[in-house]
Amino acid sequence: MKKEKEMRMENDFAEGILDELENYLSSSIFHRVGPKTAKKVVSALGVRTVKVIEKSPHQLYKIRDIGRQRVSSIVEGWKTQRRLKKECMILIKKGGENNETGNCK
Repeated sequence: MKKEKEMRMENDFAEGILDELENYLSSSIFHRVGPKTAKKVVSALGVRTVKVIEKSPHQLYKIRDIGRQRVSSIVEGWKTQRRLKKECMILIKKGGENNETGNCK
């Protein structure tokens, strides 16, 4: 019984993560990617979505209606956010004031 409950909780957690990933990909960070495209990407790749975007984005072309512009937008948006996150972490570690870190909260 405990095993079933743990599995249900893991599935619920994974579904929540995938929903958030869909929301993230359909945000204004990723031009040319709306809710439908984000859903296609996450539905096709599931928990591998992040790994594919980071390590083998060419696999995005296998998804129906995902062309060069959308793949480029996803990859570039992802890279930009990763870079900004790293820069924010550096500023925070250096003890920057709120006005120096901007949106690094």
